[in-house]
Amino acid sequence: MANRIQSYRLVLSFILGAITIAWAIGIWVISIDPNPPTPTIATASGRSLPIDSIAHVAMYFTLAELLLLTSWTVKPAARNVWLLLVVIIVSTSYGAAIELYQGTVPNRIGSVLDSLLNGGGAVIAAALFAAVQTYIRSRRW
Repeated sequence: MANRIQSYRLVLSFILGAITIAWAIGIWVISIDPNPPTPTIATASGRSLPIDSIAHVAMYFTLAELLLLTSWTVKPAARNVWLLLVVIIVSTSYGAAIELYQGTVPNRIGSVLDSLLNGGGAVIAAALFAAVQTYIRSRRW
């Protein structure tokens, strides 16, 4: 039974790892497009508001959460602060590298605010992951 669980965990970690890599590539492709779509939300007054900031937080929240879930499937007992910090640093650094590269792409500019939003998404993901793990451990069903 233990071998079967380990096999399932290994398969799940590979699947989550592939999804994480695909997500990171998707972020890269969207971020280096010289003519990116501008996501907007329609308001009741008929105006549309750009949701660029929300998109940055959401993309890097998802990236960090996928990284954490992938690492958790490899070692479920890992609730290490260092793991959370490493995921935050990796996600934020990836976003900062993309922002720097955007400075070389026509019609794009790199932004410190966007880098901060990317890091904010990663921090929120790490905090949520730690909170859920703490809750699950306290329940011990």
